Amino acid sequence: TVDGLKIRGFLKFDDEVARVVLSVGWLLVEKGGVLQIGSPQSPIGKYPGVKATIYIKREAINRHPVYGDRFLHGDGGTIEMFGKPLGRTWTLLSRSVAEGARELFLKHSPSDMGWSIGDQVGVATTSRGESTKHRIVDIRPATEELVPIVATRAGAEESHLPAAHAADGNLASLWSSYLGGQEDHWLQMDLASVTFVTHVRFYFQEPRHAPEYQVEVKTSPNGSWWTAANVSDGKGGWQEVPLNVDHVHSIRMFAVYSSMWNRGYKGNPGAEPAWSGLW
Repeated sequence: TVDGLKIRGFLKFDDEVARVVLSVGWLLVEKGGVLQIGSPQSPIGKYPGVKATIYIKREAINRHPVYGDRFLHGDGGTIEMFGKPLGRTWTLLSRSVAEGARELFLKHSPSDMGWSIGDQVGVATTSRGESTKHRIVDIRPATEELVPIVATRAGAEESHLPAAHAADGNLASLWSSYLGGQEDHWLQMDLASVTFVTHVRFYFQEPRHAPEYQVEVKTSPNGSWWTAANVSDGKGGWQEVPLNVDHVHSIRMFAVYSSMWNRGYKGNPGAEPAWSGLW
């Protein structure tokens, strides 16, 4: 701890010793001076627990005659800082976070980005409020998180086989678009929160499935639909469709009517009319 520090020679942080802290009221690197923290061969963070901290105190007893206090400045000198290389230095939230929450869901894997427990991260606001900074205390392995569906609707449905059956978790309860027109064989699912969606899974009954369909998304209740994926080899059973789309509010499966004629059963030719719908 020093009040003020001028560097006219060479000052290097030890890159193999943990928790090196320099506390100063101000620090000035003058012409010909060098302040080096880490190196290309041994960046700070290469060795576990090694960190370099420069703490600028609230005030200095002896202020600098030109720059005052509370500064780190190079006046013709050289300041070099080498930190551990990261795959990414920033990412996006994959879902909204409530105030006071202690867990963040990210679009990218923290481990793949090079983030570690003990690192400090900032959460930046994009509209209003104040940005905040936090310390990583734990990193969970990447897992598949199911996003709840809070509402469903369809272009056509039967009273005893409504759209809600498509998202109740029971494969035995069915939705039917029987007798729907060319533009009516679609199913919309509204998500519990706007989130990043990696993929969507559908279960189609044989023989009434959709050989061809689009998966559309929109990012707000009143937003426009746009196609996130086209499927041309649909069949009965479970179908997983990759999306990797951010800020998704709703998902819609829109069947191509012309592909629904004469759908078969387990690969065998069939005679299903298109208007018999999806189950």
